[in-house]
Amino acid sequence: ATGHQPNASALNWLSAQQCADGGFEAFRADTTQPCAAGAEDENATALAIEAYAALGKPVATAVSALKKFELADGGFYESAAFGPPASDADSTGLALSALAAAGVDPTTVAASSGTTAVDFLESVQLPCTATSGDAAISPESEQWTRHHRRRPRASAREQSDREHGPCAVSPLSLSCARLWCALR
Repeated sequence: ATGHQPNASALNWLSAQQCADGGFEAFRADTTQPCAAGAEDENATALAIEAYAALGKPVATAVSALKKFELADGGFYESAAFGPPASDADSTGLALSALAAAGVDPTTVAASSGTTAVDFLESVQLPCTATSGDAAISPESEQWTRHHRRRPRASAREQSDREHGPCAVSPLSLSCARLWCALR
């Protein structure tokens, strides 16, 4: 948290995890070796930016690396290590939060198509009146589903989310939705 100085060895560990281009992998066991091609992780990079920003550490190179994860639809993807890149609300929400923490107006960061992360979130946002099966993640299995696929019934957690908030299904989606609402 802001105002608290972490253990020096924890900060050294985090700094050693950073790749040459400023991004982060989810974990590097051998930090004497360069980051593996395609193994950088948007979520890890975004969270490291938030930690560095809270500590007043420089974040410019990490922000540049983070922007490489934005796709033409304006959304961000987690990592190419998990298959072909596809935008998701959680990674996009983390990117927006990290950009804001770094002092970058997230609404000014646009993909080559001109589409922003906010545009992407608006395109996948579900209204609280969404029908059964509209979800970006299955809470039961924690497996991603594309936002346009249907599942046969809403879980209790999905139903609760529809009744109490922006209808996101995971904690990261909830924080993404809160940030999205604050930007509007």
